[in-house]
Amino acid sequence: MPATLTLTATDGQHIAEVTVPTSLSEVTLGQWIIFISPNAPEADAVMTGLAPEVLDTLSDEDRNQILELLLFLTDAGMLRELQPSQGLYEVGACAHGLYGQAQKYFAAHPELTRLAQGAYLYALYRNPTGSTMPAQELADTHATVLAASVVDVIADCYHFVASWEHYQAGGRPQLGPQQPGLLRIAGHNPAAEWDKAYAPTPTPKPTGWLAKLGLGNPWNPDKRAVA
Repeated sequence: MPATLTLTATDGQHIAEVTVPTSLSEVTLGQWIIFISPNAPEADAVMTGLAPEVLDTLSDEDRNQILELLLFLTDAGMLRELQPSQGLYEVGACAHGLYGQAQKYFAAHPELTRLAQGAYLYALYRNPTGSTMPAQELADTHATVLAASVVDVIADCYHFVASWEHYQAGGRPQLGPQQPGLLRIAGHNPAAEWDKAYAPTPTPKPTGWLAKLGLGNPWNPDKRAVA
């Protein structure tokens, strides 16, 4: 369980009480996104929420205690072994309005890392119910995702960002559930449209009396048949 520490400065003055995670399950997705981002602050700043300049005033004993509690961060390989939840939606099997919302958000936030994009997509696509998601509901859901344990949601976030990249590249949605009521709320059926777009084109066979008589090519009237 998290450790609660009472911190003091080098001059002995009380600074604050902080909660320090002691395992990956106690680290939030938001903290993990910051921790692995380029130019991230020191781990103790990310995990305690204290500014680096405040940490610099701590006694050596308190600073070392925090760092010792955070040693578990050096062994985070288990996160790569986590699998996405069953039954997750694909971006291409949901309303295009949600895709438009994500495009707009990403354009306004080009600094987002891949995992940060996945957190936003998780908020949009985890339980889609309409052609778009109301702004306040989306903001609240996004905040909830960022506050969740990284162990609980990181695999799903990577699923959604991979699905997003696949769809952007023109890939067909993988087999999976389709957003309920999509034909009603969005006026189209992505699965049917993909089936139509990717249906194999049959090879035409010359038929008809012109072809049989060798008088012409019914697939190209300007080209005479060769006897």
